[in-house]
Parts: sequence; structure tokens; C-alpha cells
Amino acid sequence: MNDPFKQAIEAAPSQAITASVPAIPSSPANSQSSFRIGRSPWPRRLTILGFYLVTWVGGCTSFSRDFNDQAQASYRSALLRKTQLIAAGQEIRVWDEVREGGPYVRVNWCIPLLPGVLLLDADRAIGPLNGKGGARIVLYNGWRTFEALELWGWIS
Repeated sequence: MNDPFKQAIEAAPSQAITASVPAIPSSPANSQSSFRIGRSPWPRRLTILGFYLVTWVGGCTSFSRDFNDQAQASYRSALLRKTQLIAAGQEIRVWDEVREGGPYVRVNWCIPLLPGVLLLDADRAIGPLNGKGGARIVLYNGWRTFEALELWGWIS
């Protein structure tokens, strides 16, 4: 039996082994197969950027509105307590005083951490000794905000 393949392997075994192994590219960055053919990553990036912008603008304005509503409710409650003290003829202490013209409410800064998650600093004052503020993490769902965690703050 005269087998040409067997004779080739016996004649040069190292050539036969190296000839059967395919060539491997040096790095994936150099090969053409590493480039994506098809969809671009830009639409996904722009969508995520849009979510961040909606969280930033919508979340900050929504939190400001919700925080102002809470301060107005506290102001009305403090004003009612003050009028009840006056009607009862009791002494009005400094912590029962309220600001003239309504509460002072301010959102100092607002940073989106993730889409729907904000880090912000806000404060409010109803009277000389009735104020609070500080930094907090707030969740935003598209129409309302929910205070998840108060990081640090102050109370007067």
C-alpha cells in the first residue's frame, strides 16, 4: 500500500502538525472581526442621557414642588397653633413664631446619580426656630418624588 498522506507525515512530522493548526490573530483589536457591523451604540447612549436629563429637570422641579407643599402644610399648622395660643391667652414662645409671608423653601443643588435617583440639598424655614434642611437621596418616578434617605442635615 502506497499511502501518500502517511509518507508525508513520516517524512516531515513537524511540518504536518504546524500545517494543520490554523493561524490565530495576535490581538482581537487588530482583526476585522472585532468591529461591530450593524447598530451603532449612539441611540442607546442618547436614550440613557435623556433619562438622566428627565430625572434632573423633572425630579428637581417635582421635589421642589413637593417640598414646598410640605412646608406650606407645616406653616398652616404652626399658624393655627399660634392663633389658638393667642385665643387662649397663653404666652407665645419663640418656637411658636412663624415667618411673615409664608415659609422659606429652597433647593440648593440637585445631581442625578442614576435615572430616577437624585442627590440633592434643600432647606425650609417656617419660623425662627422651626427649620430643617440637608442633603438627601430622592427617588423620582416621573410625576412624584419620594425621599429615600437623609444623608446629613440640620434642624433649628
